[in-house]
Amino acid sequence: MTIPEVSPLFATLGTYPADGDPWEGLPVRVDPGSTRRAEGYEPDSLPAAWLNHAIGTQGDWLDYLREAEAARAVSNFSERFRDGLSILRIASRGNPIASLNFIPALPQDHAIALVSVDSAPDEVRCTADGKTWPDNSSGLAAVELHGANFFDTMWHVVGSAGEIYRRPAGGPSTAWTLTHGPAGATFRCVASGGGVAVAMGDSGRWARSTDGITWTNQTALGAASITDVVRGGGLFVAVSGQAIWTSTNGTTWTLRRSPLVAPNDGLNAESRIAYDPTRNLFYVSDSPDGVRQAAVSSFSATDPATITTHLWGRDAINGLACLGGIVAACGSTHIRYSTDRGATRTYEHVIREGATTSLVTLHGDPILGCFFAGAFTLTDGLLLQGIRGVK
Repeated sequence: MTIPEVSPLFATLGTYPADGDPWEGLPVRVDPGSTRRAEGYEPDSLPAAWLNHAIGTQGDWLDYLREAEAARAVSNFSERFRDGLSILRIASRGNPIASLNFIPALPQDHAIALVSVDSAPDEVRCTADGKTWPDNSSGLAAVELHGANFFDTMWHVVGSAGEIYRRPAGGPSTAWTLTHGPAGATFRCVASGGGVAVAMGDSGRWARSTDGITWTNQTALGAASITDVVRGGGLFVAVSGQAIWTSTNGTTWTLRRSPLVAPNDGLNAESRIAYDPTRNLFYVSDSPDGVRQAAVSSFSATDPATITTHLWGRDAINGLACLGGIVAACGSTHIRYSTDRGATRTYEHVIREGATTSLVTLHGDPILGCFFAGAFTLTDGLLLQGIRGVK
């Protein structure tokens, strides 16, 4: 397989064996020529994967590039901060709109992390580069924060007594505003898409908004706690233990898989969801109990009724994320990842700071090109935390 240099929209040349298997060849970057350089297609202007993704041109060789880059990232983590904080969740804005030869500078709050410290209010940290994380907690009450999401032009974080805070896009100097009071249940997660945002939590309670400012309480999905909700491929997906619900409009929900055991039974970590836009797949984690192994289940946004499940061993899954075709899951001391839709996994990265270190959350950022993993270490009664990631 050869991608010709003569196309102005390609900055790489991929040469593979005669059988055409991209996994047996390595794409090679080439100079597109003086004419193409003059038109603004300098090979180093953008990573080739970004360029071809931006124009919607897909191929096996591009999957190879994505997966190889993500595999390198997940095996090479570096500490970003350690300020006595417990990282709860991490979120980012998603893909910015960009022209073919220009990626805009990332906003100061491209990504945010929800963190907590012993005997102190929870905080929000934000970043533009994944390396520095200034505090962005102005306006927040002394609440326990559980989830974060970017909707339209504003961030939302949800709290432990039905609080929903919003903050316009901007940066660390912009304060948070309480937009929704206690709703009778803890909100644990929030997601948005298609002009709708939903916040979900304990006892199946949830609220819905079409502008991010006015929220309306909805009929509970059930008695169990909704531990994660994600939007992708035109679909909302919510989980509670092994139960999976989907919705196309954030109003009417369909139960796709019933609970196998009661969720949050003291043996299971909270179930998580990740969406892979490169394959239009959702992944859902199920942690082990005394009988079952941990599992990662997947289904297409176009066929949510067909669910495939793969066992992932006896270790609990604390966080789940996707990046460039890679699905990654973190346990307390390690990150495993899969390039074949969860069928097999590779033991790729192990925390080396001692038995008391635990990874608690995982997030894939397609713009920064990295995974972020939130971890804590319990030493002499103190929580020493680290956010890790690599471009």
